[in-house]
Amino acid sequence: MTNRSLLIKLITITVLSLLLMIPLSMVSEQINDRRYYHQQAEDRISTSWSGPQVLSGPRLVVPYKVRRTYEKKEDDGSVVKKTSIVKRELIVQPGHLAYETQVDLESLFSGIYELPVYTSNSDVSGYFSLIELETLNQKKNLVSIGKPRVVVHIQDVRGIVEKPVILFEDEQKYSFSAGSGYSYSGNAIHALLEGRSLGLKGNKVNVKGADAQLRFRLNLRVRGSQYLRFLPVAEETKVSLSSNWPHPKFTGRYLPVSRNVSENGFSASWSISAIAIDRRAQRISKKCGSESCQKNTFGVDLIEPVNIYSQSERSTKYAILFIGLMFIAFFLFEVIKKLPVHPIQYSLVGMALVVFYLLLFALSEQFSFLLAYLIAAIASSLLISWYLRYVFFSRKLAAVFFASISTLYALLYGIIQSEDHAMLMGSMLIFLMLALTMISTRNINWYQLTAVKTSPTGNVKTE
Repeated sequence: MTNRSLLIKLITITVLSLLLMIPLSMVSEQINDRRYYHQQAEDRISTSWSGPQVLSGPRLVVPYKVRRTYEKKEDDGSVVKKTSIVKRELIVQPGHLAYETQVDLESLFSGIYELPVYTSNSDVSGYFSLIELETLNQKKNLVSIGKPRVVVHIQDVRGIVEKPVILFEDEQKYSFSAGSGYSYSGNAIHALLEGRSLGLKGNKVNVKGADAQLRFRLNLRVRGSQYLRFLPVAEETKVSLSSNWPHPKFTGRYLPVSRNVSENGFSASWSISAIAIDRRAQRISKKCGSESCQKNTFGVDLIEPVNIYSQSERSTKYAILFIGLMFIAFFLFEVIKKLPVHPIQYSLVGMALVVFYLLLFALSEQFSFLLAYLIAAIASSLLISWYLRYVFFSRKLAAVFFASISTLYALLYGIIQSEDHAMLMGSMLIFLMLALTMISTRNINWYQLTAVKTSPTGNVKTE
């Protein structure tokens, strides 16, 4: 092989490698399309079941009316005093709020697409400090005090399984109805209370004792999907969460103070004081519901951390590395063993490597990713090795290539599964392959390569 033919061969191999990026990009595009179809299936399931959930509250809302006096300039230039009745609300946040929540997951299907959904069962307890109601006595021009209500914000009220009932320490029970029952128009439920239990008599508030507290308990059973989060609104908010889902992703503004994750599920607990919540967030939380306060929420995402689409896409990122390594191995056999390989044979082997990724993705939608990978890797390795048996006229060399390709596929699977260390493992693989190439070619004098006599078919038969 002369220097000129060597250069031509290297240019040809480089061009073939770049051309193979075209079918690889088509495989990647197919993965993105199927990911989009999967998202549509998830949206259909969420529409029928229930979407992501954010729970906030309960809050105590007391509506009242005040008389407002203002001056208005008439058309003739005179100024007259007018009065109007203005509706306002006093919103009392809980002094203490505790959630004991159990989340049970199951899977729903839309065609071949699967989505984990959950049913949460929350025992909620806490108290309201009634001393805050005495601020109504200080309102000037107070006209009337309306019927108080307890409001719970739920992002998707379609997920409510049973009609909640709030129970106070005096054994009084109140059922919830749809809507917030006050000026906020977001998704919520409310329960109307008797004013007497809060010390409301007419337009006056009479709370006995500076530490008067109204303790409550209620149970919320809510269905949802994708994630479950909470919005802290109390002076002290505690959440204890447990589930049978083994892959939780704790998200939001606050991380749990303790957690335990195993293959059988997880448990976690949060403890958040009002001191940890900035004053602006506290002011907003009195007015907004769960939909508009996402940035102040905390909770857990209940989705697959690495799905088949991200795994398949990650595997295609290493495709050019695999093709390059295979072509380098062919080229070294040409140089060291003097076994010429035609560019068409390079192309066929390269296409077999590309088809591996398409086969992997297609199988992973029907079987587990491990089984799909195993089938695709074995099929690809056997096909390439069988073909090389006739390219090199040697079973031994074909067996060597089969072992090498199988090893590379095993390393690739480890890289795909190791989400946190994929970069490190990929870099080490590239370094190792470069080192092996340099060691294998350390004694080659590239200036003294000679031409090789070939058979009419373009191959040399070796023993």
